[in-house]
Amino acid sequence: MTNKYAHKSLNLGDVISAGFRIYRDHFKQYFTMAFFGFLWLIVPIYGWAKFAAISGAIARLAFFEVSERPRTRSRR
Repeated sequence: MTNKYAHKSLNLGDVISAGFRIYRDHFKQYFTMAFFGFLWLIVPIYGWAKFAAISGAIARLAFFEVSERPRTRSRR
């Protein structure tokens, strides 16, 4: 039985190149979000939760960029 979903495996160089490309293309947006996220770490409990939420938002934006479904940052 052959695998009809066979994909070329990722190597470390491809992953690093993709990461650099993503952050280079969106550096200002990601850096600003990360900067304010790290500032929130000063505030106990609430700030730590806010930092985790901002980190998750950066990861979500990067994921959608990799999956070629770019999304914009929205505040709800």
